[in-house]
Amino acid sequence: IAKKVDADGVHLGLEDIPVSEARAILGNEKIIGGTANTIADCLMHERNGVDYIGLGPFRMTKTKIKLSPFLGLDGYREILPKQNNRVIVPVVAIGGIRLDDIELLKRVSSIHGIAVSGLIAETEDKKDLLAAINEKLT
Repeated sequence: IAKKVDADGVHLGLEDIPVSEARAILGNEKIIGGTANTIADCLMHERNGVDYIGLGPFRMTKTKIKLSPFLGLDGYREILPKQNNRVIVPVVAIGGIRLDDIELLKRVSSIHGIAVSGLIAETEDKKDLLAAINEKLT
């Protein structure tokens, strides 16, 4: 479907097709991301050539039914430490992230970004929310 609609890329869950298969279908120009819950998942995705990793879930989220174990701050600190990080590709924190979590995640880990679809969906004033998110990310 991603190829047919000329999407910018795809995100692969742990039980989806391998990165190599997606890359063969989409080519090198498209973005391929992969879900991870452990350092082993991160390193496996990195070896297989993902462009980014979605690490999580941070906590419970309503946007997904089948969840891996929650990582919380301790999990991010352990898997993606601020110093001596073993993961080279960009890592995005995913899963139940709230506005107040952004600064904490940045303080304890070397994340490159956050995914906040649930937070956006649950918030009425999206314009103010996005401004607050951008402020915390800079």
